[in-house]
Amino acid sequence: MAQILVIEDEISIRNNIAETLEFNNHVVRTADCGTHGLDMAYNYQPDLIICDIMMDDLDGYAVLKGVRTNTQTATTPFIFVTAKADRNSMRAGMELGADDYLTKPFTTHELLTAVESRLDRHQLISAASGVRLDQVREKLNTMISRELQEPLESVNMIVDVISRQIGHLSREEVDDLLETISMGTRRMNRTVNQMVFLTRLASGELTPEVVANTGRPMRLWEILVTAIDMAHHFGYKRRDVLVNFEDYDRGTRINCRPSALKQALAELILNALLYSPIDGMVTIAQWEADGSLWIMVEDHGPGMSIERLHAAQTNLYARETDNGTYEDVGIGLSLAKGIIEAHNGALEIQTARDEGTRSLVRLPVYAG
Repeated sequence: MAQILVIEDEISIRNNIAETLEFNNHVVRTADCGTHGLDMAYNYQPDLIICDIMMDDLDGYAVLKGVRTNTQTATTPFIFVTAKADRNSMRAGMELGADDYLTKPFTTHELLTAVESRLDRHQLISAASGVRLDQVREKLNTMISRELQEPLESVNMIVDVISRQIGHLSREEVDDLLETISMGTRRMNRTVNQMVFLTRLASGELTPEVVANTGRPMRLWEILVTAIDMAHHFGYKRRDVLVNFEDYDRGTRINCRPSALKQALAELILNALLYSPIDGMVTIAQWEADGSLWIMVEDHGPGMSIERLHAAQTNLYARETDNGTYEDVGIGLSLAKGIIEAHNGALEIQTARDEGTRSLVRLPVYAG
């Protein structure tokens, strides 16, 4: 039994749909206009929405956009009912995130088949999301215990030392202790950011559909500048590494969730900084080609084996060890990959031992 919302301004069609669905053991709510229907979608959060396109106050396209931009209803299956069956109307609806179309007049069999197929598919997606959320919870537990607990304990210990010996510490000793606190808080800040976006990816709050409907057009170079600053902030111990930024096609825009994309690019830049040789250089470039914006992040460090690259893209990122080297124990690169793919983009990493690593990001150009 599913909760279904029917939005239709023609009373005979609205009643026929409702009666058919109720006869097949579904709970149905109805709305006679788009504005009322959108309010009901937000308040009742149905399992599926059936909506007419041509309505006077708020058409079906506006209703669908409102549904997709609300985090509580963003993934709700949505079926259009329309007398318009031309390709342009169908394409417009699908680009906004519609799941199916019913063209008037339709049979009872066509209605029930469309409804049941969309409900079944949504159930499968929800079950898969539940598995992913379980995996995310496991990763978050690991990150909390290791990536947050260790620096937090260090910060607490130093605060205790300063409070007990404040009158006996030299200026240099205080500066060293404050530097250690700064290191710990930066590490915790990065981990918290990663946890936020990992959860959004796994819960469906950050998908190509959500980005398409809630993103905003921005010039990519502006995001890259802030991503470089963020990477320097988290990798501030590598101030010896220079960054060469070649920002071609600065006016080209992309549709994005800026904070998420900034995090993804910062992860790539940070890894390049961490693995660069002493006094090395990281090259970052952006350019437009073939309807896409391309970003390259290149270092000249030790590179990675195929096995290590696969692991890094699955669930790992670079973390500094006590002896100053780096081990792979996190989610940075896989997080970057997930965010980029949520923007309908792609990430390719080219690497070889002793030859450095090059990350190539492709993002679609905003056509609005």
